[in-house]
Amino acid sequence: IGGRVRQRLHPAYGQLMEEAVEEFGTARERRRRQRRDDRREAAGAVNAASSLVVVDEIPSNIGGEGRTARKKQPLEDAMSHVEVDIGNADDKTNAAGRGADYSPGHKVKKRAKKLRSGIELVLEHEKLAGLDEIADMEIDRVEEMREVQRKEEKAKAAFQTDEGDTSITQRDGFMVLGMHRSGTSMLSGLLVNGMGYNVGKPLIGASFDNPKGFFELRTAVLQNDEFFRKQHVYWGSGVVNYDYQKALKMKESGEVTFEEGKMALDVLNNPSNTPWLQKDPRMCITLKTWLPLLKTEPAVVFTYRHPLEVAMSLEKREDDFDLEHGLRIWIAYNMRAVQNMAGLFRAL
Repeated sequence: IGGRVRQRLHPAYGQLMEEAVEEFGTARERRRRQRRDDRREAAGAVNAASSLVVVDEIPSNIGGEGRTARKKQPLEDAMSHVEVDIGNADDKTNAAGRGADYSPGHKVKKRAKKLRSGIELVLEHEKLAGLDEIADMEIDRVEEMREVQRKEEKAKAAFQTDEGDTSITQRDGFMVLGMHRSGTSMLSGLLVNGMGYNVGKPLIGASFDNPKGFFELRTAVLQNDEFFRKQHVYWGSGVVNYDYQKALKMKESGEVTFEEGKMALDVLNNPSNTPWLQKDPRMCITLKTWLPLLKTEPAVVFTYRHPLEVAMSLEKREDDFDLEHGLRIWIAYNMRAVQNMAGLFRAL
């Protein structure tokens, strides 16, 4: 009723009201479209960021629900695009002439700032991760250097002359240790013929590859071969798998025949044979099996030859040896010799 009265009082009122309603509806629809466009623009910016940023280890809601994706371009480029979006949002705010909270570009700017914070977080994380990686690499490098230094010092100490157990006042003899084809026969011949050391009998006879003799006690060599055979190794293969404790247990149980070993001990434990010299390259491997069986602790004279010369000599002598195989067993014999003579009086 009031509306009809006002229309009668002012004939133009109805037309003005219709124009006002139409204008209001047009403005409301325009704002609705603007908000829709703003949401689409913001969503596009955030989705684009989710395709640029990898946030596997950082809690983030970038791109909606913390989604992650593969990095498609450098994050610095993404940051520059975000800064442009923020600038465009500011331009829209200034052009609208409204409060910042109600401007058409407000939500875009808000989303863009959130995106910028996320990218800054990822960049900082990547920087820290890079520093951690560098630190880990440096730590590993220092540890490797220290490990190499420890090994060098250990090897150097092992090869130096050692006084062994100083409480031992008498040693009845010594072992000549060294890889096959390393000059052990020549060294033993010099000590036996030149200084009178006793090697016992019977000895292995001379051969085409050692015309002056091997100076090896046959019974000791045969017993070493028996130890090897029971553990399925051979002087030229698998010696690194030899277990001296297993050999002793097999001897005690009778699983290993020790007849040859008894005859060898009759020579080495006989005081009348002092000073004795025992030489067999197999002793590099079996030395710790023999030590508990000797009445006195022996000294050790260790000799070695260049590995390539040894491998070439074995290749020439043995039909089934190549250089690689010769080098491998050179490593095994010398490694075990150094390990087994540790703690004994030894000379290089």
